[in-house]
Amino acid sequence: MKPLTLMIAPDALAEIRSARRWLAGHDPRSEVRFTRRLDALLTQLCEELPVKIATARPPLIDEKASMGMVRPVFQERFYTSAKKPARRSNASTWRVFYALHDADRDNQPETLELLHIFHAASSLPWDRIEALELNPEQDDSPQETG
Repeated sequence: MKPLTLMIAPDALAEIRSARRWLAGHDPRSEVRFTRRLDALLTQLCEELPVKIATARPPLIDEKASMGMVRPVFQERFYTSAKKPARRSNASTWRVFYALHDADRDNQPETLELLHIFHAASSLPWDRIEALELNPEQDDSPQETG
């Protein structure tokens, strides 16, 4: 099967650059691992997803991210530490959010679009949705007036 074409959204590109600058300032080896492992993950996804989808094993949709971005979004993680972090630890863990595009509508996507990349300990933009679901009276967002 033909691998997916990788497309990187401007927000994701800015987030990658920011992460690399931050990591390089703290530990240049982590920045190198970040770059290599992100590249390896994206290459792996582009190569393996067409086969998984064709054999009825598509990735699971990330519901919160999908609600926040108002389209189907998927999430994968990768690590920048020399070893996999301890269970339930966010240390050196990064989340990659992506969408799949099926331009010719044949149920086989042609493109993987990298949408966002965040450190696992960071607050995600769509976490506010869940907070409002739990405490709707705390909605301090601007309200429309008629």
